[in-house]
Amino acid sequence: MKRALVVLLLSSPGLLSGQEPQSIDTLTLAEAIRLATANSPVYGQVSNDQGAADWGVRSAYARFLPSFFSRRRFARVPRR
Repeated sequence: MKRALVVLLLSSPGLLSGQEPQSIDTLTLAEAIRLATANSPVYGQVSNDQGAADWGVRSAYARFLPSFFSRRRFARVPRR
């Protein structure tokens, strides 16, 4: 009996130290994403560069599409 009590006390360190077992907080996927985006310098850099990338796409489309020019000249022809 004494040996079983010693094994029980040694196998549970929380009982020897007088501390309550710590609770483990769970983290949802939404919270993990929020924390990662708030604390990641790479994410901030990428989100800042997104505007420049959008303008690059617009510029590429503008170079791809044909452009049209219209020149009209009006000249008055004298009547005889």
